Order: sequence, then C-alpha cells, then structure tokens
Amino acid sequence: MSEFSFVENGEAPGSGGMVISQPERGYRFTSDTLALAEFVRIEPWESLLDFGTGVAVIPLLVWQRTPFRFAVGVELQPELVELARANVGANSLSERIFILQGDLRSLTPENLSLRAQTFAAPRFDVVTANPPYLSPGRGRINPNSQRAVARHEIELTFSQLSSACQRFLKPGGRFYFVHLAERETDILANLRACHFTILCRQCIGGTGRKKLFLAEARLEPYDAHCS
Repeated sequence: MSEFSFVENGEAPGSGGMVISQPERGYRFTSDTLALAEFVRIEPWESLLDFGTGVAVIPLLVWQRTPFRFAVGVELQPELVELARANVGANSLSERIFILQGDLRSLTPENLSLRAQTFAAPRFDVVTANPPYLSPGRGRINPNSQRAVARHEIELTFSQLSSACQRFLKPGGRFYFVHLAERETDILANLRACHFTILCRQCIGGTGRKKLFLAEARLEPYDAHCS
C-alpha cells in the first residue's frame, strides 16, 4: 500500500469519521466531491448508483449522513476500483456498498447485475456523478492519466452520462451532479432533451477559481433514450 496515503491520519476532511484513503499521486477528491455528497438527498429505503466513483467518497459520505438500502459505485480505472473496495471494507460497509469496474458508456442494468451477482437487473432511485468538467481541446491535459480522465471528457462526455442515467434510473428517479457554471446552459438543455426535469440547482465556489453548480434532476416517468 505504499502508493497510497491516508488523509489526516486516515480521515478525509469533512468525512465525519469515515476512513477514506486515496492515491498519493493521481486522482484526489476535492471540495467539489464533498459538496455533492452533502447535496444528495436519499431515503433509507432507496438505492444509490454512483458513476465514476473514484475511491468511493460519495457513497461513503452519503451513507454517513443518511443510510440507504444499498449502493453500487462504478469506476473505470482498476487501481481506483481496488482502493474504493478497500475504503468500503475499512468502513465495514461491504454488505451495503458494492464497487464494480466497468465502462458506463456500455454498461446496462442486466450486465451490472451479472457482475455484482447480488441483485437482479436493478434500476436505481438515485444516481450521482462528479463528471469530467472540461471538453476536449479546453485547457491542458494533465500528464497523469488518473487526473486527466477525472478532469477532461476523454473517456466520458456529459451526453453519454445522461444516456447512462436514463438506462439505470427508475421512472421518477433523481440524478445529482456537480459541473462548471460556464457549461450550465448546455448541460441543462441536454438533460431536458433526455426527458429530465430540473428540480433544483445551487451555485458554489469550486476548486481554484472556477464557479460550479450542483443540480438535482428527475427522470420523467417513461423510458425514452437520447438519440
């Protein structure tokens, strides 16, 4: 485990006592992630799906505030999957939070259930995501692959994320996310085109000087996919 460090003797800032470790170099969660975890609203009987879960910060912190029925975190990068599973185990939540490696661009409820072997073709009450903010060609791409994938739409565009949310949310289910305020108009238009209704939004200060917004969107009660 020499490639990983524990933040503040094993507790992430704002984690409420949760033990959360992350890579010394590469992906590191920020205040944006913590703000999103605080913004999410979930009931004890509801299920949660976290796209691009990283080291499982969001499901762990949401559980710490409001325990839910179960959660699945999906992460593309194998090294982060390993650490996310270790974080879940360190907090004694392996029977509530399941971490899967997968590419959400092609993932379906059916093949997710086959991989988890715990539940049958689930659709979720809540989906969360802290997606890449920058479109290709915007800004310098970080030479560290973990940071590059987290910041730029290299492996995932917001349109692809919206489509994945449609596949996995129950009709009337809710999608919580954080993104750049300067892209808000296009992002909200994309969600409306994908049959989401924006329930609420909140502006926040983000990492560096970028302004961000948090949003909650509800999938309208019929199953229509983006074209």
